[in-house]
Amino acid sequence: MVWSVKYRRKILDPEIEEYLKELVQQIAEDKGFTVHLFECGEGDHVHCFVSAPPKTVHNSDRQVSEGDHRRNCSNVFRK
Repeated sequence: MVWSVKYRRKILDPEIEEYLKELVQQIAEDKGFTVHLFECGEGDHVHCFVSAPPKTVHNSDRQVSEGDHRRNCSNVFRK
């Protein structure tokens, strides 16, 4: 999966990257899938390579990409 920051603003610094990495790992453990790669690219997007059992793939990837993490991240790193 690739997520981009709204308007491709370059706001993903190492602190935010670490927070997101921990958050995605926690969600993966809760949903039963494995994170193989997680990295921020050029400060404006995230690459996340995951694997999951076939029955959970469709619902879980949407929950991760559309979940509350957006609100959580904006509240934690509000500037």
